[in-house]
Amino acid sequence: ILYNLVVQKIEFIFGKLCVLKKNFPKKEFPWHGFTNVMIKDNILTMDFKNNKLLQQELLPGQDISEKDFNHFARTQIISSADDNYEV
Repeated sequence: ILYNLVVQKIEFIFGKLCVLKKNFPKKEFPWHGFTNVMIKDNILTMDFKNNKLLQQELLPGQDISEKDFNHFARTQIISSADDNYEV
């Protein structure tokens, strides 16, 4: 069982409120915790504010527009930063 958990590809779901890691253990990452999230050359890069960096190669056959995804992620990060701004 542990071997199967270790070798499975990590999957993420990108929503308007957060990024959800589907694999065990499941975890939610709020958008305001990122400095940048982008796809370039079939590599997903998630740069956290706490200086963690996570990179994952996309599965073959995924037809994802880099431009559209990067625009979506940038918009979510900016809007979540605005929501969490306190005076």
